[in-house]
Amino acid sequence: MYVLGTEKPQVRFYEGVGGLKKIYDDILAEGKDFQFVRSVYDPIYTKELEPKVTRPFVKKRVAKGIKAYSITTDQPKALHDAEKDRAMNHFRQWVPKEYYDAPVEINIYGDKIAFLSFGKDLTGVIVENKNIAEAMRKVFVMARRGAKEFYEASKENMKNN
Repeated sequence: MYVLGTEKPQVRFYEGVGGLKKIYDDILAEGKDFQFVRSVYDPIYTKELEPKVTRPFVKKRVAKGIKAYSITTDQPKALHDAEKDRAMNHFRQWVPKEYYDAPVEINIYGDKIAFLSFGKDLTGVIVENKNIAEAMRKVFVMARRGAKEFYEASKENMKNN
C-alpha cells in the first residue's frame, strides 16, 4: 500500500484466485452500486474464477441489493436476458466484442477502481482515490453511451448484410 497524504492514491496488488476474491469481497464490503467493464470470457476466467468466485459474488451482491451497471462484450454464448438481468440488479449495455477484447475487467466502486487481469496469471490492482474514481465514473458514463451507439449500429449492419 502506498500512502503519503490525503490526496495520494492507495494502491494494492493481488494475485491468483484468492487475490481476486479479495477484490470482489471489497466491492461487497463497500456495499454501494458499482460500474464495470468486462471483455470476452477467457478460458482462465471460465475455468478458475467464475465457479469459485464470481457466481458466489453475484449471489451475495443480489442479496445485498447492490446494483451493477456494466458494459459487456457480446459473444455467441452470451445470454441476452434483460428480465433476468433486472431481477439480478444488473443493468447491462452490450458492445460488439471487437470494441473491447482486452482480458481485463474494470470495476469502479466507492472511491476505488479495480483492474482484474485474466491473462496467463490472474492479477488485480485496486487504486483508491476519490478524484480518480470520480473521473473513471464519468468516463464509464461516456463509454456506456458510446457502447449503446456501437451496439445498435452493429445490429443494424448485421440486418442489412
